[in-house]
Order: sequence, then structure tokens, then C-alpha cells
Amino acid sequence: MQTIPLGVWALLAWMSIGVPLVVARSLRRLNAAPESAVAAKRREFFSHVGLLQGLHLAMGLWALHAMGIPLSACGFPGRYAYAYLAGIPAFLLVSSGFHYLRIRLAERRGAEPYGRRMVLALRRALPETTAERGLWVLLSLGAGASEGLLWRALLLHVGFRCGLAWEETAAVSAILYGLAAWPYGIRQVGLGALVGGCFFVFYIDTWSLVGSASLHAAAVITGGAVVSRWLLAEAPKPKATAKKKSAAPDLADARAVEAAGVAA
Repeated sequence: MQTIPLGVWALLAWMSIGVPLVVARSLRRLNAAPESAVAAKRREFFSHVGLLQGLHLAMGLWALHAMGIPLSACGFPGRYAYAYLAGIPAFLLVSSGFHYLRIRLAERRGAEPYGRRMVLALRRALPETTAERGLWVLLSLGAGASEGLLWRALLLHVGFRCGLAWEETAAVSAILYGLAAWPYGIRQVGLGALVGGCFFVFYIDTWSLVGSASLHAAAVITGGAVVSRWLLAEAPKPKATAKKKSAAPDLADARAVEAAGVAA
């Protein structure tokens, strides 16, 4: 078995344990901020995520260089790379359909389409304005590039050097990718493992890092867009119900006063 630099193991440990802890802490600080400071805190959160993505890209490139692996051996740009870039709208359509179907099925069962823990964690981190949606698209592209390089390309070669078949490495990638979603609840861990496994299989099947990153970015873009719209649509409902309930006694009191006046 070829040696793997200690720094590569440290990088994978950081991605598996450190990043979820840092993101969970940042989300708690964002959710604890006063309402007047939410927009500024959200932009700050986006900037921190962007810095992390840039750092992860640089660390991933260093890890491949330290292992003596050129990018061409990782499927970059890969077969039909430009076709996959052009196919991002199709990826967006499929991913949007998945989210809308999930919401409709949950509504039929009278259940929440997304776990309450995830909603509470992400309720202030999702984009609300046009500028924030633009930032979200850029962060989604960064997520596809950085996580594709680390969770697929790098992990594949680490698995090979450990004597694992690509199917076994895909299982490891799915488990680690799912565990990274633990701040959002156990249901998201399972869904994250499933999605991470699909990303890895797509990467192997196409042997295109660009194609895998495009699919990943499309999934994050539509996830943020659909979930944020769903949250914005759901948010006013409790307030409207509360107003109706509170208005009913006032109306009854007014009618009682009017009736008493007429009787007098």
C-alpha cells in the first residue's frame, strides 16, 4: 500500500468532523442574532462559507499534489465536460422536481417535508433577496467544486491506496457525506448519505469532475431556492391564524356592547 501523507488524513478528518462543528456554531450565532441584524449576519455567514470553500479547494489541490496525483487522473475536466455545464438547467429542473414532489407528498400526509431541526437551523441562512440569491448560486458552485474535489476525487485515490474498490470508497464517501449533515437531524443524515452516494456514482460513471460538480451545484441551488420559498410561504400562516383568533373575541365584545346600547 502506498503511503498517504498525514496532512491528507488530517484534511479528511477536518472535513468530516471540523467543518460540521464550525457550520453548526455559525448557524447558532446567526439564529441567535436580533431580527434587525439578521441580514448583515447572513451576509457574514455567506462570506465565511465562501472563504471555507476557497480554503478547501486549495487544500484539496495540495493533497493531490502531495500524493503525486495530477488533476487529469481525477477526471478533470473529464469526458463531455462542457456538455455537463450546458446541462445544468436540466439538473436544476430535475432537482426542483424532487423538492416539489417531496413537499406535496408531505402535505398529503399532513407532515413537514423537511425536518424541524433542519428548518430551525437553516431558517435564517437561506437567501431572501435577489443579491443573496446571487451569492447563494456562487456558493453552490463553490460547494460543487470544493466538495467534488475532496469527497470524490481525493477520497477515490485515498481508497485506491488503501486497497479499496471504488464501490467500497463510494460507500465510505456516502457515510462521511451523510454524517456531515448531523447538525440538521438524523433524517438529513440518511438523505445526505443517499445523495452523497449518488454524487459519487455519477462521478465514477461519467468520469468527469466538472459533471459531478455541476450536478452538486444544481442540487444546492434548487435546495436553497425551494426550501426558502417554502419557508417564506409557511411563515405568515401562524400569524394569520393568531390574528383571526384574537379578532373573534373583540368582534363579539363589540356586538355585545352594541346590543346593550340598543336595549337601553
